[in-house]
Amino acid sequence: MRMTVLSAALLCLFGTQALAWGPEGHSVVAEIAQRRLSPQAEKMVKRLLGRGHSLAAIASWPDDERSKRPETANWHFVDMPLSATTYDPQRDCKADPKGDCVIAALDRLRNDLRCVKDDNDRTEALKFAVHFVGDIHQPLHTVLEAGGGNGIAVDIFMRGIKACSGKCEPAHGKQLPQSLGRGPHQHGGLGLGRLC
Repeated sequence: MRMTVLSAALLCLFGTQALAWGPEGHSVVAEIAQRRLSPQAEKMVKRLLGRGHSLAAIASWPDDERSKRPETANWHFVDMPLSATTYDPQRDCKADPKGDCVIAALDRLRNDLRCVKDDNDRTEALKFAVHFVGDIHQPLHTVLEAGGGNGIAVDIFMRGIKACSGKCEPAHGKQLPQSLGRGPHQHGGLGLGRLC
């Protein structure tokens, strides 16, 4: 019974964050990515961000920047119809004054991280890339219908207790906590080790 009450309290407390990752979600995604960087990518990140700064610390910067630079607004998502089985850039990533989409933005940022010589420009590209990797892994950032997915009800399960009713798909496998440390897949994350 206590667990049910705790679950309900947590839902009320964090319910407003269900529409997006929020700063905490972006920090978690960035921390996971940082732990999985190749040594070469880790060296580049330290050089660009400075000693003692982490990917988690810069992960939400593009959300703050969006109001100052409206041409980046559409870079945070891709609007694919729920019925679509594949990504179609002509349909899903049309450019307008608010930008194109997260997939096109990540493609440009990958090139910027590889090729741009100015460290300030590379640092900005890294900040956007870290954030957008988080955005593209937020399932509702890929949905055209229901206000970009914001109108879709999501069920939440906590420690096996169903907190809401309706359909629910687990967001990750049971092995996620075990896979956060360095290991055989340490070159995953942002893939920066393959970019440099």
